[in-house]
Amino acid sequence: MKRTILLVAALSAAALFCLCDTVVAYDLSQVQIEFWAGAGANEALLVVDFWPYNAGSDSFAFGYRFDGSITGIQLLDGVQAASQGFSYAQKHGFLNDIWYVKGEVTHHTTYDWPNSWWSYCTSSDLGETWVSSWVGAGDRMLADGDCDGWLGSPGDDWTSTPMTPLVPEPASVTALALGVAAALVWRRR
Repeated sequence: MKRTILLVAALSAAALFCLCDTVVAYDLSQVQIEFWAGAGANEALLVVDFWPYNAGSDSFAFGYRFDGSITGIQLLDGVQAASQGFSYAQKHGFLNDIWYVKGEVTHHTTYDWPNSWWSYCTSSDLGETWVSSWVGAGDRMLADGDCDGWLGSPGDDWTSTPMTPLVPEPASVTALALGVAAALVWRRR
């Protein structure tokens, strides 16, 4: 019986790992969006990942609706104007601070060169793939379906990109639940 339970737990963990790594192409239903702001026919995402080494546990996506096109600064301003816990500050043309208060937890990273800084990335596939932006947020023009990403980076990390937060898949949740249940049954014996 113990071997069966351990086998179920191992298979559940393997299924969870495989399901989490096989997302083919993101769509809006897969992205865990904190809130939507703005109004209009077009939609863009703002992804803020406060630190690259937390496996996405402090990465958040915010949706913004608009007409026509907007700049990256207008995206930041629009999400901030929604007054739902997100704010940012610029200093001398650089993004200096981003805060996001969720519940009782305040997420915050500040620009402190060379120890930490904000890297700016863009995506045209809802943050599935990212490229470093060659223009500043004030010059970046977003159209429908575009995504801007900000990553709080340590001074020695030049390669990390933001992690887009995804909604847990029902199959992943089921696999995880089976693994936990098997571990609990095994522990009781």
